[in-house]
Amino acid sequence: MAYSGIVPAYQRRGIYGAFLRAFLPYLHALGYERVTSNHMVNNRLVLIAKLKAGFFITGVTLDERYGAQVTLTHFFYPDRRTGFARAYSVEDYSGAPDYRGLLTN
Repeated sequence: MAYSGIVPAYQRRGIYGAFLRAFLPYLHALGYERVTSNHMVNNRLVLIAKLKAGFFITGVTLDERYGAQVTLTHFFYPDRRTGFARAYSVEDYSGAPDYRGLLTN
C-alpha cells in the first residue's frame, strides 16, 4: 500500500478503517499472500487503524529521506502468520509482543 491518505478535515471519522475493511478482502480474493506498508513512526492514526485491521509490526527502518519508518504487514493466510510467529516471537517477558496466539489459528 503506497500513498494513501485522508484529507485532514475528514480524519477520525472511520473512513480509513472502512477503506481497509473493503480493500483487504479484495486483495485476498485476488490471491495476495500479504500486504506491507511503511509509515512514519509518529503517524499514530494510520498505525492504530492498521493494527486494528490485523496488521503486525514486522520491521523498523531508518530512511535518509523520511527518517524512522515502521513496516506493517497483513498476512492473509494462517500459515503465513504462523511462520512469522515462529520465526520472530521472543520469550515472554515484560514488554515483549506475544504472537503465540497466532500459532493456534
